[in-house]
Amino acid sequence: MKNIENSKRWNLVISVIDKVIAQNISIKENKDKIKEKCSKLAIYSYEADVETTKVTERELLKMEREGKIFNINLLNRISRYYYILSKMQNLDCSKQLQLLTNLKAYLGNQFYYKVAEDIIEQLLICGLMLPDFSIDIPQTQLDRMIEAAKFLKNYNINTEIEYGGFSCSDDNSQKLFDLIEQKINAIGGNYVLGKVFDEFFNQHIPIFDLYNILRNSKDERNEPRNILLNLSIKHLRANIGYRDLTLIETKVDEVFQIARAWLDVLDIQSESGMEYSMMRVENFPLYFSNEIIFDKMCIPKQYNQKYILLLLEHLIKPFFDKAEKKYSFREYYCIAEYLMMLEQPYLFLNLEEIHRKTKVANYKIKLILEDISKPIKEVNSKFNSLEGEVDFYTRPLIRFPFEKYLYIDYHFAGFGFYLAAYDMIKAKFNILDRKLGPLMENMLRAEVSKKGYSVCNGKYTTQDDESDCDMVMQDTNRICFIEVKKTEIEDEFNKIDDVAALQQLSKGMIKAQKQAFRHKKNLLKNKKLLLKNEQNEVEISYLGNENIYMVSICLPEYSFLTSKNFSSKLLEVILLGGFSTVDPTRQSEVEGLNELGKIILQYATEIYNGAPIDVHSLSFYSAFASAQQLLTALWCS
Repeated sequence: MKNIENSKRWNLVISVIDKVIAQNISIKENKDKIKEKCSKLAIYSYEADVETTKVTERELLKMEREGKIFNINLLNRISRYYYILSKMQNLDCSKQLQLLTNLKAYLGNQFYYKVAEDIIEQLLICGLMLPDFSIDIPQTQLDRMIEAAKFLKNYNINTEIEYGGFSCSDDNSQKLFDLIEQKINAIGGNYVLGKVFDEFFNQHIPIFDLYNILRNSKDERNEPRNILLNLSIKHLRANIGYRDLTLIETKVDEVFQIARAWLDVLDIQSESGMEYSMMRVENFPLYFSNEIIFDKMCIPKQYNQKYILLLLEHLIKPFFDKAEKKYSFREYYCIAEYLMMLEQPYLFLNLEEIHRKTKVANYKIKLILEDISKPIKEVNSKFNSLEGEVDFYTRPLIRFPFEKYLYIDYHFAGFGFYLAAYDMIKAKFNILDRKLGPLMENMLRAEVSKKGYSVCNGKYTTQDDESDCDMVMQDTNRICFIEVKKTEIEDEFNKIDDVAALQQLSKGMIKAQKQAFRHKKNLLKNKKLLLKNEQNEVEISYLGNENIYMVSICLPEYSFLTSKNFSSKLLEVILLGGFSTVDPTRQSEVEGLNELGKIILQYATEIYNGAPIDVHSLSFYSAFASAQQLLTALWCS
């Protein structure tokens, strides 16, 4: 995966590598002697300086960002550059790769070196004098990227080698988007959608009622299914007529090939799961942006039937009469339940069959279908670039002329049953949002209780604070504070706007984490919290040996935002100083997040009683999850 590079530092190291290689040094010396020399060249080491607090991680981060220091990770990335160079330009870069491999193999990444030509030269000479280690560069993904760059030249898309990957300019990305859309439109979205669904259908996991669409973080290829799904739906046709299916299949395969090549050359996926877990904090902004793009291309959000119906029952039913419809909630629910029982991933509906199966009056069926559908001309109509808005999922049906309704697999569009009803109620009842929060909490607590787990909630008061816990669970060695937020982030993801997405995170998941950290701080300080609600009082006690977990829960699916790697790194960033924007005019948009970070840092300081804060350990006990993730795990337990 690409990294943010300091161009001045990169170019200096490359020039010194070429200079040292030209010296033709062939002497090999004792590896321990050379390793000792390399350690003496270092200005800092993690063991000698960071662990003894002579220098903080924040200070090292700042110096790396400013291009003043580097460690072996930089040389790993330069290895990628030489490997790509050798394949694209048929150059012999074996000496450069051997030198960089030796330094990586024998030194690890604990040492930090000053960015100075003499220091770099001495270090590289040491690399030449180390015993040769077997060159080990993860080639599968790099080879795919190289082949993709060559393949795209056939479509007049030229990419340049940039650092350890390729540059894919905004213009090139737009050309590729337009090319894929034009080809899908010419073929007919129905055919491409058919292939996308064929791949999904074979990966259904009945126990979760979800398709197994995950990131491949090893050598396996990730498929750009999401962009193809959305462009196919944008260009669906009511009648496709007779076509040469062999020719169609060839053209559909070409569309997939172009989309795969685009994804490969973007270099936005890791080469291994370890790369994500070992990601350095300074690369978080790029990681965040890459993951938004990756999801937009590869990972459609999914919902299972049980969760969708649960939302209707708990969050929509209490307010449905506010929508002032000529049909009841039970009739709306009945239609939704029937449609989600259909086995085909997409099909045109038979209204008479719906009436026969549901016993809902025909005129009411027509009213409901009208309310839960979007006209085909409006579906994904703004999806004209990768940053464009995708909206097909907001309604479960697509409406064609002459009252023809196309049903789309509920895993992808079923959340639209909730959103359609929400919009109808909100249009007549503008305080809906403030009413939904408590109902969502009640829904989660009820489902947890059904499985026999003890869960409590309520307000508490301590000597110097008072607060309100949404959910608390406790057993003999664990205490878990769960805070629930409804805030959505879909619009910001649609636009691939990382700044706006961070701003929304501050209103939802991070605000929830702040509350959970507050509870943990108060519990550790007071050893117990007495929670009071309208039904009862429950005491949460801390005996001194329990692990305390802090979980933020959101209503919609957040995809990678709920991964452990992401939540941990996000907390590390805000605890280590927060975010700054490249565009200074947008800095105010992340200040809310930075302020929350300062409050969490203050709570963390109290948790550690003023001792140095271990941000890695602190974030280990934090997690983000969607309500569906929590409930699905619960239902399967």
